[in-house]
Amino acid sequence: MPDVSLPRLYLLRIGYAFIAFGMGAQIYPRLLGATANAPFNEGVVDAMLSALALLSLIGIAAPLRMLPILIYEITWKATWFAAVAFPRWRDGSLEDAITENLFAIGLVIPYIFIAPWGYFFKSISCNLDRWR
Repeated sequence: MPDVSLPRLYLLRIGYAFIAFGMGAQIYPRLLGATANAPFNEGVVDAMLSALALLSLIGIAAPLRMLPILIYEITWKATWFAAVAFPRWRDGSLEDAITENLFAIGLVIPYIFIAPWGYFFKSISCNLDRWR
């Protein structure tokens, strides 16, 4: 298994803390407040993001074990950007709602560089579950 440097572990911890406390500070008041009256999709999004914020607390203590959560965050945001925002930007048809979300989506960029990709892919290939 490749080793992950201590500075990178601390960067991961800072990243998880940013998700846990930054996102949590925005999501939990909404989730605990008026979500019962919110449109269905907003309630789903708030619930999923609150779970991400909560699980990121574990990532502060165990950053490598929680890498799948971080990889999920990077993947869904990259997918949203590639499938939704970029084509509309290219066509010149960006809506206000998309533009408002671009900053939040862009916050994932540092995580792309912080994530220990070698460790992640090596840990997956070394620990595959048997099929039978």
